Amino acid sequence: MKTERFRNLTTPVVACLCLLITPHLIAQNAKADASPATGSFNVDSYTPEQLRQKESALASEAAASGISSEILAHYPGHYTMLAYRDRSGQAEVHEKLADVFIIIRGSASLQSGGRMVAPTTTVSPGEEKGPALENYQERALHAGDIVHIPAGEPHRMTLEKGATILYFVVKVQESSAP
Repeated sequence: MKTERFRNLTTPVVACLCLLITPHLIAQNAKADASPATGSFNVDSYTPEQLRQKESALASEAAASGISSEILAHYPGHYTMLAYRDRSGQAEVHEKLADVFIIIRGSASLQSGGRMVAPTTTVSPGEEKGPALENYQERALHAGDIVHIPAGEPHRMTLEKGATILYFVVKVQESSAP
């Protein structure tokens, strides 16, 4: 079971790392490959400056609810987002989507597992939210951390008062999800 989860995790993590590394490789090779014959890249990439600009807009939008996100791109079987939080979120569970978080800036705690307390909100088919989790595991998240949350795993991100976090999200359709 753990080997299967590791295999299911490998592809999205490698893809995320490629997205993070690609801007630096492109910048390093841009001068060498500046000829018109090089064609275009079939890779989406984001520079640190582009992410900072997006963060500023997301922070303004988050003032009311504490979270704001932007879908960056859709692909077969997954999509990418940039998310910003300035306060703790609700507990949530996605029936068929796994989350891969890459923490860009800031820190938070991630609660996962256990059971969602009083799930009350169906955000969309296959996604529920509730006020809290019980019997969960908790781990600290910091810039540079990568976390995979399988489909069906209840989770909640909490922040200390005054903290903020910016993170890249890959939402992956899990074929083995119920």
